[in-house]
Amino acid sequence: MSDPGRGEERELVARAQRDPREFGALYDRHFQQIYRFVYSRVREQTAAEDVTSEVFIKALKAMPRYQDT
Repeated sequence: MSDPGRGEERELVARAQRDPREFGALYDRHFQQIYRFVYSRVREQTAAEDVTSEVFIKALKAMPRYQDT
């Protein structure tokens, strides 16, 4: 049985790979979860914001090379 959210995620990734301006949808979808995870580790708001920002910058830069497995 396939996960419908997985197909939607793949479509968002494909769009972002074609046009980096589409990356915002992935950002919106994952920001809270990533920020909460980072904050749970660093326990400081500014540091969590900085690390979360770096995560998304790296993800955006790597988007052309991303391959779903």
